Amino acid sequence: MLADAGYFSYENLEFLQEEGIDAYIPDNYYKAEKEGKTRKFRKSLFKYDEEKDCYYCPAAFEIPFSRIQKRKGEPDLRYYVCSYCSQCVLKNACTESGKRTITRDPREHLMKDMRAKLNTEEGTEKYQKRMSTVEPVFGQMKQDRGFREFLLRGKRKTGIEFVMMCTVHNIKKIADFIKRQGKNLKEMLKMIVGGESKGWNKGRIQARMANTLC
Repeated sequence: MLADAGYFSYENLEFLQEEGIDAYIPDNYYKAEKEGKTRKFRKSLFKYDEEKDCYYCPAAFEIPFSRIQKRKGEPDLRYYVCSYCSQCVLKNACTESGKRTITRDPREHLMKDMRAKLNTEEGTEKYQKRMSTVEPVFGQMKQDRGFREFLLRGKRKTGIEFVMMCTVHNIKKIADFIKRQGKNLKEMLKMIVGGESKGWNKGRIQARMANTLC
């Protein structure tokens, strides 16, 4: 199963693991860190010492355990705070605050395992396929076509509306060529939509489709 970062959560990873589902889901920082686009030292550069229950920063300073945050319905979150930031020459590359703070969720091994799987040859291939075949489609429908919400209500009607917008996306490739030939696309649109209105707000949907095509 392939999914984008919007579906990443420890709860989802736990469920997939319990169900034995082989999934590839990057976390929110995976792409930025992989491409080196993070402005500050990322958490993965801080090494955790399980025996001492502390972290070591890139400058080799020890970051001891500080406190626990209780969370309803989720495991406790542990905080580690560095006391050496003011004297560290790497501070500007690490934190804007007086002390760098690291949080630790006991389920972080799930993210670590997922990243390791994504970094394999098979994982990289699947992730690239996901990015190249799915994301641009939804991005274009939302940003370029203006499809940010449904105009209709109900599962059946919204399903039909979504299919219509997918149709728009597919014929857009042809429509671009037709436009260059000086053809009128609005008449073609009427032929595509057609049918009886019967409670549909067909005029608004036609207008939306016309705007995306013309």
